Amino acid sequence: MKQIINEQIVVPKITASIVPDRSLFWKKDEEEKPDDTGIRITARNWSEYLKVIQKVYTDSSVDGKAYTRGINYLLKLKDEYVEKLDSAKESTLMVNTRYKQSLVYAEYKDGKLNIGEKVTAKNADERVLATFHCTNQSDFAEMLAAQEAEEQKEELTIHNRDLRNGAAIGWFGLQRYSTSKWTDDEIFAYWCAADFAITRLDGVIYLKN
Repeated sequence: MKQIINEQIVVPKITASIVPDRSLFWKKDEEEKPDDTGIRITARNWSEYLKVIQKVYTDSSVDGKAYTRGINYLLKLKDEYVEKLDSAKESTLMVNTRYKQSLVYAEYKDGKLNIGEKVTAKNADERVLATFHCTNQSDFAEMLAAQEAEEQKEELTIHNRDLRNGAAIGWFGLQRYSTSKWTDDEIFAYWCAADFAITRLDGVIYLKN
């Protein structure tokens, strides 16, 4: 069993990135040095300034009670750069992500998600089938295959506020039984990232000297 905990740092792979044009005499130190022209963020240097974390996302039911809904992947500045971010200038990052989802059995308690085996048509009981409105294992297998084949894509522009607080670049839900109340005890599965990648990360951030 593995655990996914609030604020866990995750390092996704980058499959591609828009690389800025450079002159013949471009030097690495010139691009990354915090100065008045800003720091160009690319696929090579992004992890020096930014991090990706997993953070639990909560919501409210119709009766106003809070419940755990899912887990976001947030992209944000590393702690040592948050206070240095220049509020007088507008930092801007273009971020694209691509991912698929896979359903696995899970138990969520005390802020920790314990993950078990993958949910399949063979190990799904009648309550699981009913949750997804499937009458038999064949229908359920077809539904799972369609869900797992679907590719999710996100495109967003991140500015100063999101750099400080974190911008959601991927969302993965906690699965409850369809007849359940919105409580953590009723969570039985988790739509986890089967293949998560940043496909574009390009922009400029401004830090105070």
